[in-house]
Amino acid sequence: SKARNQNLIPLVIDIIKKTRNDSLLKASIFALGQIGTEEAGQALIELPYESFSLNVQKTLIKSLGQCCTESGVSFFESLSGNKKVANEILLSSAFCARKKIATVEIKKHFSDSISTSNPYKELAYYYLYAAKNRDINTIVKMLPDSRGLTQKYLLKALYQKYSKSKNRFVNILKSDTLSTAVLKTTLLNVLKQNKNWRNTLYAIKISPSIADSVFLPQIQKHALSKNFHLKSAALEACLKIDDEKALSFILSCLNNEDDRYTKGTIINLLAQINSKMAYLFIMQNLDKGDTYFKELLLDALSKLKMWTAYKTLHQFIQVADARLANKAFENLSKLKRISSDDFNAMISSSSISSVTIAIDWKNEQKQHIPESRLFELYQKFNQPQAYDLQSSILKALKINSITIDDARFKILLTNSCHYIVRNKLCDLFPATAQNYSLSDSLNFKLPQYLQPDSIIYYSSNPKVEIKTNKGTITAELFSGQAPLTVHHFLRLAGNNFYKDLSFHRVIADFVVQGGDPAGDGWGGPGYFIPSEDNSLPFKRGSIGMATSGFDTGGSQFFICQSEQPHLTGNYTLFGAVLNGMDVVDNIIPGDKILSVKVVH
Repeated sequence: SKARNQNLIPLVIDIIKKTRNDSLLKASIFALGQIGTEEAGQALIELPYESFSLNVQKTLIKSLGQCCTESGVSFFESLSGNKKVANEILLSSAFCARKKIATVEIKKHFSDSISTSNPYKELAYYYLYAAKNRDINTIVKMLPDSRGLTQKYLLKALYQKYSKSKNRFVNILKSDTLSTAVLKTTLLNVLKQNKNWRNTLYAIKISPSIADSVFLPQIQKHALSKNFHLKSAALEACLKIDDEKALSFILSCLNNEDDRYTKGTIINLLAQINSKMAYLFIMQNLDKGDTYFKELLLDALSKLKMWTAYKTLHQFIQVADARLANKAFENLSKLKRISSDDFNAMISSSSISSVTIAIDWKNEQKQHIPESRLFELYQKFNQPQAYDLQSSILKALKINSITIDDARFKILLTNSCHYIVRNKLCDLFPATAQNYSLSDSLNFKLPQYLQPDSIIYYSSNPKVEIKTNKGTITAELFSGQAPLTVHHFLRLAGNNFYKDLSFHRVIADFVVQGGDPAGDGWGGPGYFIPSEDNSLPFKRGSIGMATSGFDTGGSQFFICQSEQPHLTGNYTLFGAVLNGMDVVDNIIPGDKILSVKVVH
């Protein structure tokens, strides 16, 4: 299952045929799901499903969901009468819908089995990815009886429909006066009770759809919350409900705010309602604060339809800080104002992230990049963290229809930073690849302490303290499920690798992510470690290894703020928070990891 090698499918099928042991059956079926190809999915469908125990059947359905195939969806529909596996079918169908595979019939098969007094969370999760506009009123009517995760998934599903098409959402809601009343009452209850900040977050975000000032007092209360996610969402909701009243309130919050990141968020909102005032605040603060604060100001600049704002963004592409240069480039790209000077500055950068973003932009535009420059960059950036960059260069070579002879192929092969890049190269140019032995071309080497004979296997799960500027997080590491990852993480921690690194990525109700020495989301320890993806579910507090593809883990890790079923089996889950989730919930970009130490 960790190899994810399609050539192993016949071997796995042979194991399944020869065993009646449920544990081995589940492990083998999970392995097929990890391979995740069309062929693996078809192999799962052809297994004798009816002869398996219920637990094995559930594993098969979940593994088929990992493959995300149309034939898998048809298989789910064929099981529509079996309520014992309804939860697994809904979850797996949600994964397929997330990958844009149609699952419109699935809901019909299970809606009758839902108790109106307690709608189950799997259907709510399915709606999160598969809801259509015609489902909006149905979801609203499920809300009053929902609780916890079920309520959150339903609220989030509504928010996604609302954010995608505000007018359409409002018109559908108005078409059913009962739905409007139910949604209004439910939202007010969630806002007043504030039992779970994640549910409150989506209630705040949906409130403007009702266009009723009755929400303002409650939303303004949350705008003063200590939770940054609630505060920023509440301020934006105030703006959408009544921008005239919001202006004075936002200015009041801005003047009383000490935290720079929150201040930057407020200036960002101000840019939507008063360009001149926002520009003044931006220019007064652009030379102050850290990178994360300045990023928000660059976002604010991109909202101002002012020539001087665009000029400032162009200037920031030239700065040494990769995060700021990348942010300026991305904003100008959205505004369709990238110049040749902007592109040349990015592609000449020493930052892997900046060069990759520039090449990806050219690829999207299907514009030519000189082949000599592409080969130069490929050879210059051949370290592991350049995995995405080399992949983008290969894509550019294909888009530009550049001929790859034996000599050029050898250069690319020799300088491949990862076996997956090597495989992509061979897939793009199969005729040339067949002339080479690939066994010696792999630059994917582990340091000595991660060689099999050097890995420490712990008799009990180690516990660590992750000290941050917001407080301490205590976590347990799962050495049995991910021995190499745990050993690697503890080795980095013991060498003070994580000291003073930032949490560079924070997404409300999803994850906080840190451990990048480059600070731009593209850095690592200088090598990759193999993935140890397992079947442990990603729950609130789960700790996973961040990657940009299979076998590309390094030093970056993330902590889930809520349950994330789609991550299971796709990332190495190697720990869980025991204490300190309140700290995790309050982390914002730029917060620091002070230390990581073993305590047991």
